[in-house]
Amino acid sequence: MFSFVSGFYIEGFKEEHKDWPESPFIDSIYKPNQTDPSIYRRDFYGRHHKVFLSYYGTDGPIVVTVHYDANEETYKVLYLQDSGLIYKEIPRWAAFRSFWRMLFCKDPSYHHVYQYTPKFQDIRLPRVPTTPELQDELLAVFEPDFSRAIKVGLLYCKANQTNEYEMLANTSNNTSKEYDDFLTILGDRIELKGFSGYSGGLDVNYGNSGKHSVYTKYNDVEIMFHVSTMLPHYPNDPKQIEKKKHIGNDRIMIVFTDGPQSYIPNCMKSKQTRVKSSSSDVNKASPAILSTPIVNQEPSEDSDSSRLAPSASSKKQKSQPLNQLKPAQYIVSIATTIPLNEPPLPASPVFYKDEQFRKFLLEKLINGSKSLCKHPVFQTKTNRAQSMVFHTFTHKHTNLVNAKMKFTSLLIVISLLSCIAFFATSALPNKIKYTADHLSSSNDDKCASGSMYIAESIPMYLNLTTNQTTYDAWMNLISNAKESIDMGLFYMTLTDGGDLPSEYGGYMGMNIYKEIIAAHARGVKIRIVQNLPSSGEGNDTANLSQMGAVELRTINWPSLVGGGILHTKLMVVDKKNAYVGSANYDWRSLIQVKELGVVVENCKTIVEDTKAAFEQYWEAANMTQLPNKWPSKDKAKYNSTHPAQLKLNGEDISMFLAVSPPQFVSKDRTGDIDALVAAINAANQSVCISVMDYAPTSFYNNPNLFWPVIDDALRAAAFNRKVNIRMLISHWNHTNMYVIPQYLKSLDVLNYVQVRWFQVPDLPFQPQVPFSRVNHAKYMVTEKQSYVGTSNWSQDYFTNTGGLSYNIVNQDFTAQLQSIFNRDWNSPYALPINTFEQQQQQHKMNLQNCKEKHSNLLFANFNQDYSCFACGTEKGFLIFSCDPFKERFGRVFDGGVGIVEMLFRCNILAIVGGGTKPKFTPNQVMIWDDYQNKCIAKLEFKSEVKAVKLRRDRIVVVLENKVYVYNFADLQLVHQLETTNNPRGICAVCPGASNVLACPGLKPGYVHVELYDHKQTQIIPAHESALSQIALNKDGTRLATASEKGTLIRIFDTATGEKIKEVRRGSNRAEIYSIAFNNESTALCVSSDKNTGHIFDLSRSAPATSSASTKEPESEVKNRQSSFHFMGDILPTNYFKSEWSAVQFQIPESRSICAFSSTPNSIIVICASGVCYKYTYDFAKGECKRDENPLQFMENEES
Repeated sequence: MFSFVSGFYIEGFKEEHKDWPESPFIDSIYKPNQTDPSIYRRDFYGRHHKVFLSYYGTDGPIVVTVHYDANEETYKVLYLQDSGLIYKEIPRWAAFRSFWRMLFCKDPSYHHVYQYTPKFQDIRLPRVPTTPELQDELLAVFEPDFSRAIKVGLLYCKANQTNEYEMLANTSNNTSKEYDDFLTILGDRIELKGFSGYSGGLDVNYGNSGKHSVYTKYNDVEIMFHVSTMLPHYPNDPKQIEKKKHIGNDRIMIVFTDGPQSYIPNCMKSKQTRVKSSSSDVNKASPAILSTPIVNQEPSEDSDSSRLAPSASSKKQKSQPLNQLKPAQYIVSIATTIPLNEPPLPASPVFYKDEQFRKFLLEKLINGSKSLCKHPVFQTKTNRAQSMVFHTFTHKHTNLVNAKMKFTSLLIVISLLSCIAFFATSALPNKIKYTADHLSSSNDDKCASGSMYIAESIPMYLNLTTNQTTYDAWMNLISNAKESIDMGLFYMTLTDGGDLPSEYGGYMGMNIYKEIIAAHARGVKIRIVQNLPSSGEGNDTANLSQMGAVELRTINWPSLVGGGILHTKLMVVDKKNAYVGSANYDWRSLIQVKELGVVVENCKTIVEDTKAAFEQYWEAANMTQLPNKWPSKDKAKYNSTHPAQLKLNGEDISMFLAVSPPQFVSKDRTGDIDALVAAINAANQSVCISVMDYAPTSFYNNPNLFWPVIDDALRAAAFNRKVNIRMLISHWNHTNMYVIPQYLKSLDVLNYVQVRWFQVPDLPFQPQVPFSRVNHAKYMVTEKQSYVGTSNWSQDYFTNTGGLSYNIVNQDFTAQLQSIFNRDWNSPYALPINTFEQQQQQHKMNLQNCKEKHSNLLFANFNQDYSCFACGTEKGFLIFSCDPFKERFGRVFDGGVGIVEMLFRCNILAIVGGGTKPKFTPNQVMIWDDYQNKCIAKLEFKSEVKAVKLRRDRIVVVLENKVYVYNFADLQLVHQLETTNNPRGICAVCPGASNVLACPGLKPGYVHVELYDHKQTQIIPAHESALSQIALNKDGTRLATASEKGTLIRIFDTATGEKIKEVRRGSNRAEIYSIAFNNESTALCVSSDKNTGHIFDLSRSAPATSSASTKEPESEVKNRQSSFHFMGDILPTNYFKSEWSAVQFQIPESRSICAFSSTPNSIIVICASGVCYKYTYDFAKGECKRDENPLQFMENEES
């Protein structure tokens, strides 16, 4: 049934896991105890009871429910806090009664009942009306979805199928009768579209999860099966990613094996699945499982660690002929990574097709799910999900109770004042008259019950706390929407994290995405206006539009404004609720990026004004030219001189919305930059700023411009008024360290100004998430007011980019925002501005930044056919031909060149500045025409360029987490890829006719290969550790890779992703500096920091297109092997099976790169000291000789 594999345990076979922890089986289905959430359903739900709660308890949120059981004359009390659940039964006679209640023979007050428990005797909680709706909400709090509804994966394994791709490829058209019968045992075949029960994450609206599934309800628990043969099948996807999205994320999985083979529990890679049950028809099962213990059999030659796990029957029962077994029988085996649970597997795990079999399976599934929720692996996630429901419920109803109490108090005060006024007026002489024709309240009556709060996203593993998360705020806004949702956004990639393991938090984005779809299903009208997507960006909005869930418009911002983007982050719900803040509609913004925004609820006044800004975007999406003057309907109601006077959170608040750029500032609207500068100018005591990017320049203009508008205001505040200014600026992988630090330092030296970096640490596990782990917030707080916006602080964001800000004057709100800033300022993540001054510039590639003695060489690399090499220096660049060696041309600049990439042997180069005094900023790629002696084009990026690769039709630019591909003819972006952290700038491009690109994947050690001609992508798991070098052969058919360990070089077929050869450089760790194929792909050369070079014979694994005439006879060409290689198949390590280099040679220096020369059997080696060596090798003799006369291509500075 199951093959033994590390990490999984087979129930009923203890011998293979003697270290299994001795623990009792988990109790059977839902036996309520004093801490079981189902006690609320048993003793409270649907019965008369009182509910008391508070979000602001001394120990956090608390909910208390009290029910009087007249039959038992007992009060039943349930307490729920973050620390857990407490259940008490208090006799009626034991509860305290006040004197008056005793005097009038009344029962104890419910407050006194719950105060009977010592822990709660000093608290008094407000009571909320116990309506049926509230009871339903409480049921969800005490019994979250994961306790009364579970999802289970069901994988169909046909005969002789051994890997997940074969199994996932099975469809309902090629199943067996036994399998179909098994599905009827599990539950009912239901139609998904319009299904109202528990969906288990399947689409029940638009058919994206197939037409049918299997569902059942057992002991009040709903179970939805993710049936592999019923999920949509895509013939062009060999990995069936859509199926694995569901089954691979199920914690429990059933495997129905329809053949004699055993199932290997980890053949489907998943960090979620912890319990696997295997079922098979006995007539197709392996006889070894039923009759003779496999441990008594001789192992087969091809068996390794995949020994079959015998069932208990193989040990305790005599063998039974297969043809005598009843046809409707099934064998069951259980593999798990958690302690076993009830019901236990019988000694004879053979079941008939009857109700007993169904009962066993379903109880096993339900109890397994319950065990998983309490298992350490998932406990944190379970607690977090339950806590999220609990906090949301208490926060919502605490606000409602407080608002009701304040409203009641207000009515009482008004009534008293009215009585006083009436009697006072009656006592006055009749001749005195008062009029109130022109008196009116300064507070808007539409916001009497309104509220406003700060929502933050705190990246996981950041030791900071917040009261309200962006995720909770968005979920509340969308789930409570009744009529409309309007979103203005830069882009939407909520579902992109769905394929990642759940510990990355991608499920949050998926939940928001599903909530949007659910809102549409409720009849909510949803409109989205977005920036024009670039190639490679997420397609969530397009998918929502295709479903008919949203009405989508796209703004071509540069065509309307002349540059920039729509960078706003805005949500308006039901014309009375709104969100404005820094968070993009990206799953990373909910859990991997630090964000801050403002949520306004139940306040039409300011929200209608916010909606007017959305309507401008909505209209602009259909325009070809912006109006010189916006029509009167777009006129702002409130601005900096006439802010809205509101009553939010029971307090007076002055507030207005500001917008950018100036082209979108309608009549009476305040511009964003004007509001920001005015707030700085009004400060007399303090200004605290938290923003991702800050510079008194532009970032994206050509050329960039000096723009000191904000900078001047800050300096004037510090110098003229002695205002204390503190600034937190983000430092991350994409910080422009060549522009931002110099301006921050110039501010930091001023009196009354302090500047710090804020750095979010990387995740403690791999892979890292690209474009995350950064403080993305954009706010300012002074002693008088608060500014919360969507823009970074540079010229581009205020003059040609779409953005918004809420400007708020309220003492309590300002204090909250100030507290958040102080928390961050005093945290270990706030670092002095000079922290990174001594940080060494990362290697761009190969020899970059190698400062060996007397050398000013910054960079060296060969061109595409190894006929030339280029050098970048502190004073310019040089180009040399290799064979014969000759200086071809060069340029002397007044600054350094960190990268110079040739295009074969022509006059076109790609140049990037570098060194101590860069000629060009290192975030720019200059296309240099040496014939004209000038730059003919420029590409600019927000972060440092790590590498550039050229083809005759493409320019490839490598950043630390991204690769951009441009068309050479018009510099149009044609593709972009995200990578794991890539400080070396690792990338390879096929120089020949085939258009192939290879770069690091999203996980360390993985290679992403794009075969553009075939519109095919390969993700190759090349190594377990991070990559150090990769290379493509001339035709793009072979890929060579090396990891940071540097012991093995692996060769892959790019078309199939299969490993075709593995060679060994050595046994000790080494840093690989270069890998290169020869023109025929029959040899490979490698250089490392061990002062050695290696040449490997690849003739027997060369592609068929290689010229046969260039190959030496196989008998004379052979890589070296260990003298013990004949023992490789019987020893536990592959070391002795390794192939070592056919030729090894010594290099005088430790840092070098090598390539094949145009002269047959020769190698060119370039060293960091500015010396070039030539070697001649002989495979037949296993020799390699160095020419006696090394070539000095760069003079030392002292010579």
